[in-house]
Amino acid sequence: MEELRKNINVLACPCCKDRLELKENYLFCKRCNLKYPIIDGIPQLVVSVDEVWCSGEKG
Repeated sequence: MEELRKNINVLACPCCKDRLELKENYLFCKRCNLKYPIIDGIPQLVVSVDEVWCSGEKG
């Protein structure tokens, strides 16, 4: 987790490309209001199509 803390500035939200914040056990994007879990020290930066429309368009 310390390595992740040191390198948080190179990570970006895969949806909107905004900065991510490191929380207790996940990364958080304020802009998208999405949480990305950290499993075994590895951020799971995966966005489901059902979860969000990255471009801001809604159907």
